[in-house]
Amino acid sequence: MGWPQEQLAAVPVWPTLLIVFLLPMAEPALPLLGMLFPSQTALMASGVLAHHGALPLPAAVAMAVLGAPAGHVIGHLVGRRWGPRPVANLPDRVTGSPGCRAALHTVGAYSARAVLLGRFNAVLRTLAPVTCGAVGVPWARFVGLTLLGSLLWAPSCVAVGMVRAAPGRSGAARGCSPPAAPCCC
Repeated sequence: MGWPQEQLAAVPVWPTLLIVFLLPMAEPALPLLGMLFPSQTALMASGVLAHHGALPLPAAVAMAVLGAPAGHVIGHLVGRRWGPRPVANLPDRVTGSPGCRAALHTVGAYSARAVLLGRFNAVLRTLAPVTCGAVGVPWARFVGLTLLGSLLWAPSCVAVGMVRAAPGRSGAARGCSPPAAPCCC
């Protein structure tokens, strides 16, 4: 067994699956956390772990698919509850800009694209749910779109991690190598 397999064998399964669930859930609900710890990175890491047998693939995908819409629903509820107030607390140079007004209008007018395509963009993934709630995107429409987006996004992120860890993609080819052995010269 090589050094990555030995290291990955020590990864605890349940705490890792909990992270795979919580990061996609927390990202839109707590936008600052989402900007600091993007959930896409955790999902790709879960794919790497699944490839090496340290994490069951069906469980990783299931936790990601469950966490992603849960976070979007919380974000939408936050936006519905507080409406434009979070935006109003931003500096005037931001909220008074034509770009901010255009962004709010665009999310309202093109909510389907914002939710579906926003899943694949870190900033939109974090801010679109709250904005959709604030501009009054209907609940049923939002939930349907976020479920579809989550079913497309989460497994694809895990798959990217698995592909990156696939055989034939040696660490040296990716620019990383195992820890150097002590020199015995």
